[in-house]
Amino acid sequence: MKRLSRLGPQRHLGFNCAVVLLGCLLTAWLITNLATAQTSALDLQGRTIAEIQVQGNSRITTSTILAKINSKPGQPYQHQTVNQDIKILQQLRGIFNVSLSIDGSPEKLILIFQVCEESVVQCIGFVGNRRFPDDELHKLLPFKTGDFADTYLVDRGSQVLLDHYSKAGYDRVQVDADTSLLFSQAKLVYRIVEGPRIRIRKITFEGNTQISSGQLRSQIATKLSKQQMETSDILRQRLRTSQPTSKGQVIGATQKGMEELQ
Repeated sequence: MKRLSRLGPQRHLGFNCAVVLLGCLLTAWLITNLATAQTSALDLQGRTIAEIQVQGNSRITTSTILAKINSKPGQPYQHQTVNQDIKILQQLRGIFNVSLSIDGSPEKLILIFQVCEESVVQCIGFVGNRRFPDDELHKLLPFKTGDFADTYLVDRGSQVLLDHYSKAGYDRVQVDADTSLLFSQAKLVYRIVEGPRIRIRKITFEGNTQISSGQLRSQIATKLSKQQMETSDILRQRLRTSQPTSKGQVIGATQKGMEELQ
């Protein structure tokens, strides 16, 4: 059903004019504020920096932060330099965000860097680890309790745990870093699903016409006796990189008889 309007032609015209007028006023307001912001930045350019303050930091010292920036008291204010200072501080470990406010008189400026620090890990927990105890996994992590919860280090910790389990024959292990309690309770939890352990029961070779299976097996027997666990991918790589012998060169080999043990 087509909806009919109760507004007459004159009312429609008045309504359209009001919309156009509102749009013009909004555009003028945006242009004025943009011009004001640009003018403010230009007004500060070259004026003397009387003091630089740092607020919001509790673990990172003020002296450390001030040593990183290029703006110094007594120097003229440079908008480009201040923006670069903000970027430098945002890359500093332990700092999540940085903002700047300016106070003081027109002649002497006070720069205030407002710092938001990252959360500190007060507790590290592990869930699902049956093969390795907590204290052993703790020592593997690239950080410890009391450190900042750096995203890169938290992810790196997951990879370190994956590698540790993989070396022990747990190639299907899954490790997830749970940060849901990090901001509220300063707790980080690594959730581990170990999966089955892979162990070599039997190794056979195919395609070796000039080198006996015994000679090939001797290239890996020492490693197997020490570790007792290897994946087929690692084994295949070792065979490919084996040194040639007087009887010929290893062309290729495949492995069979891999068996999974729960």
